[in-house]
Amino acid sequence: MTGQNDVRVSLTFPEEIQRDLLHRGILVFNEDIDANSLDLFQHHFLYVTQKLGLLRVTVLLTTNGGALDCALGVYDLIAGAPEPCQVDVVANGYCYSAGVIVLQAGKRRLITPNTVLMIHECSTVQFGKMTEVEEDVRFIKRLERRVNEILTKRSKLSLTALSRRTKGKNWWLMPEEALKWQLVDDIVSLSDILRL
Repeated sequence: MTGQNDVRVSLTFPEEIQRDLLHRGILVFNEDIDANSLDLFQHHFLYVTQKLGLLRVTVLLTTNGGALDCALGVYDLIAGAPEPCQVDVVANGYCYSAGVIVLQAGKRRLITPNTVLMIHECSTVQFGKMTEVEEDVRFIKRLERRVNEILTKRSKLSLTALSRRTKGKNWWLMPEEALKWQLVDDIVSLSDILRL
């Protein structure tokens, strides 16, 4: 039950706006990264790259992060876009955790002037028999190595430097810092990206 002063606002796009953005090659990813958002993104991504055959796609990314396996699925879709399609990823507002992995998939990795990035070491909660938990921990360490390779591949960060900045803590970056470490390629205004 809500009180008299509670205000609830839904900021969903009307269908015609969503359709218009898709036809312009603009995919809005504004949610946690999980199996549902991966599924929806796959459908939209394949629609614009395969059905519409667009050669330029922009992913507008705002996320708290989420599941690493799903983030790697989104990463693979974007990074594996068929030639000559160019997919740019634009971090807008906030792009945390697994979202920074997705950002790295873009041909151009862009960030708006007041967006915040956050990177941290992998985290998990495990239950079960001791041998199962130990096996899961070994896998998480392998997964973290894969993620760190993605984050350092195009940046100025070494694996050691990344580990030093993220071990046991969150590493927050403003756009200028992300650009300095080459985690992004440019700081851009949203109006330039959306060609308004």
